[in-house]
Amino acid sequence: MNKKINIIGMGYIGLPTALMFATSGVKVVGSDYNRALVEQLNQGKITFEESGLPELFEHARTCGIEFDTNYHTTDIYIVAVPTPYDKVSKKIDPVYVIKAVRGILDVCEVGAVIIIESTVSPSTIDRFIRPVINEKGLVIGRDIHLAHAPERIIPGNMVDELKKNARTIGVDDRTI
Repeated sequence: MNKKINIIGMGYIGLPTALMFATSGVKVVGSDYNRALVEQLNQGKITFEESGLPELFEHARTCGIEFDTNYHTTDIYIVAVPTPYDKVSKKIDPVYVIKAVRGILDVCEVGAVIIIESTVSPSTIDRFIRPVINEKGLVIGRDIHLAHAPERIIPGNMVDELKKNARTIGVDDRTI
């Protein structure tokens, strides 16, 4: 695979995902708005404990993973940002996902694939993400490809689950 991936959000889902891709030979940039977090990662320090993560992190560093506060122009983007739950409305707040997609659209090229890994429903993609892409004058399936692959890993065994769990992925174009 000669693709480059920019994973947005270096938390409990995004960081292990980025490390797995990097150790599989894919060029990876992990982006996060939190400058202190990015600095820690660039200094070789992981920010949470997880079985197998320190070894995976070190391996990914030898494979050339990069960490930055900016988004990069890449072939594929994976959005793995938080989706806070509003106890009053009993719904998730997609504000971080929307912000991430807007940032991606500022740097991506035609033909890029945007994968939403954050925990959102398909209707959230339809109501909030598609309009953001359309506002830019882009046509999904022609100019930009959109996929939904909600995370399915449980803390404590993330590395093993990333390797072994089957994934459900919704896409607009089966060829991507």
